[in-house]
Amino acid sequence: MQNYIKVQITKLLNLLQKNLWLLLFASLSAGNLAHADEYTGLSPFEKAELERLLELDFRDLGRVPIRSVLGYEIEYWRNPASVHVIRPDDVSLNGHVLMVDSFRNVAGMYVTRGVGYDDFVTMRNFSGSATEKFLTLVDGREVLQRMGGTINWTTEDIPLAILDRVEVIRGAGASIWGTNAVSGVVNVVTKHAASTQGNSVRLLAEHDGTFLGEYVHGGQISEDSYYRFWLRAQEYSEGELISGIPARDDGFARKAGFRYDKILGSDLDFTFAGGFATRRVEHVMDLSSRLLYPLDANFTSFVPVSIATSLGLPNLPDPAVDYPSWPSSIGFTFPTPIPRIDNYEDMPQDGSHLRAKLSGVTDNDLEWSLSGYAELYDTTLGHIGHSWERKEFDLDFKANRPISDSHHLAFGIAARHMSFDVNDVATDPWIFPTFDSSTGSLRTDIPILDYGDSPTKFDRFTGFIQDSIDLTDQVVLSMGAKFEDSDLSGSTVQPGARFSYSFDDRNIFWGAYSRAYRQPSLVEKYTKVSYARVWDPSNGIWVNTFFESASDLNDERMDAYELGWRMR
Repeated sequence: MQNYIKVQITKLLNLLQKNLWLLLFASLSAGNLAHADEYTGLSPFEKAELERLLELDFRDLGRVPIRSVLGYEIEYWRNPASVHVIRPDDVSLNGHVLMVDSFRNVAGMYVTRGVGYDDFVTMRNFSGSATEKFLTLVDGREVLQRMGGTINWTTEDIPLAILDRVEVIRGAGASIWGTNAVSGVVNVVTKHAASTQGNSVRLLAEHDGTFLGEYVHGGQISEDSYYRFWLRAQEYSEGELISGIPARDDGFARKAGFRYDKILGSDLDFTFAGGFATRRVEHVMDLSSRLLYPLDANFTSFVPVSIATSLGLPNLPDPAVDYPSWPSSIGFTFPTPIPRIDNYEDMPQDGSHLRAKLSGVTDNDLEWSLSGYAELYDTTLGHIGHSWERKEFDLDFKANRPISDSHHLAFGIAARHMSFDVNDVATDPWIFPTFDSSTGSLRTDIPILDYGDSPTKFDRFTGFIQDSIDLTDQVVLSMGAKFEDSDLSGSTVQPGARFSYSFDDRNIFWGAYSRAYRQPSLVEKYTKVSYARVWDPSNGIWVNTFFESASDLNDERMDAYELGWRMR
């Protein structure tokens, strides 16, 4: 706590030292900033932060809320987990542009950019861009895309001016957070509307045409109600592949959001917020090795049809007759001699959400919150002919309270309903007669992804309970479990236990056990994937090759054991 107080005091002094006359004014007025707007040495956002800090009692500086892994707020450094907190300054002062870029500075996290408009994030070596094995929340709203198991960071990123903090909890945290919190949790928290009064503009541009512009405006409606809205525009410049071929990854994104906060009573607050995002880019599917020729009668080894001619293989397909819609080569796949064949299609994405939250504290110290979320997400992956619309509704109740001098109980329940409208079509390059063994016929309409008649509506009900026990002044034990019943995974129990031992006010030793589950995405569980076509030289036809859907695919389960030592 002492360290945290020092940080807050340093922050306060840095703000005051920007102008000596403002320091004198603050001293003469005993912290009264009623006329601070008349002085332009600080931005409106810095003035609001300065006012907030000056109005705090000295002892309150150590009680600025940080959400813990125990279901209630405790001092950041006492959390019995591997926790890293990112503040807005940690993003900008380290030379990063977006929130997701700052994850590079967190031990155990890895951020890569595959194309100009997409970032892929992994945690604790659970790698792979296809799926994310950690849970991400933005103001309590889960943002994992259930169709592909990914996170669209362009859609979920927010202006730095409204970011309060990002809590990165590395390690399984399912007993509180639930399914998919396998390798960890990323919890994004935005500022109260009262903390973003005034105007803020941020502009960034690169010589190649990449651009980002943000505008945030906050105002006060009455003595106890505040609002803000924000806008963002992004332009992505075109990159270049290693082979020198243009990447065609240019495009744009537009975002907007709002938040309204009202104090309903001394211990009752209301928040209403929402956002909208749209992105227009192209995406590519590499077709270089999608048409294959067998090298043996058992169809166990293959070469791309594009190089089969140079090998002198018999009974080759005629491009003008057997696959006339196939694109022409644009070079070679670096560093191989295989001709490079690409198919670029539009990939429009639109997302919007609304969030309402009522929170308060009762007379018997029960801290509670009731939140509701509604989300609409519409995506088209034109390069593979796969599109879907998702509607989602969530209701979430959380509470915690001390029940004696040595026990602190946290609990909650939640419900979710999701519905999908999925559409799969064959893209232009693939529209030629192909034998489909699943139907026993020649078809020209075989899509790359085929969701078919798989389920499109899913419900989930969850509950958790966690008890933290002060065994001594130095030892804290926490035990709990998350219970879940869902149409995707059935019923699961995800238990967890944590302990911490404080040597002194600077050193803490902690350990944890957690069981966590990761649900397969809808593509993994319900979607047939046709990934290539093989030429049958004996019959002179193409044969579709595919992975069948696996509706019986179970959740991944991990039992995690952790030990840690934190020193400040």
